[in-house]
Amino acid sequence: MGEAKHKDSSRKELVAHSNSAKVIQPGKPSSCHKKTVMPPKEVLSIKDLIKQAGEEQEIQYGTNEARLRIDLRIEDIGLWKSHHNKNPDNNNILLACESNSGELSETTLTWVVGAAIRSALVEGTAQAKDLLKNLGVSEELVDLASEHCPGLGENAIWAFHLERHGWLTATPVES
Repeated sequence: MGEAKHKDSSRKELVAHSNSAKVIQPGKPSSCHKKTVMPPKEVLSIKDLIKQAGEEQEIQYGTNEARLRIDLRIEDIGLWKSHHNKNPDNNNILLACESNSGELSETTLTWVVGAAIRSALVEGTAQAKDLLKNLGVSEELVDLASEHCPGLGENAIWAFHLERHGWLTATPVES
């Protein structure tokens, strides 16, 4: 009887974990990270994300293998916004790529350090997903981005880069 009760409680923890977003507290080990549980299909605005992240200024979704990190740090948003303002256009996606020459389809997404910032205009979430896949982002990470980046491919401007360990980082630039 006790074993069945333990299995049931660990199943509840697993379900809660699969529907959760991690709010990261800088400087603390992963065992100290606070978890925020969100309803699975709730659509949040960028303001909602900032409010949810609070002092941590970051929200994470997914697993260790496929993790989307939404970066809401004012400084990072400012850096992306500065680049966008210096290159005014109608583009709604900024990308840290390995190369700034040639066709966008000929490069891949990379980490920001030393990266070439490229921009693109996509119409709708489907085109945004296709673009990220074409730049080497895994299907699982692309799905996380389309689910958790409000206005992606529409009225919001999002910036993306891959981290060295393979996580996808998304930063809202404007909405």
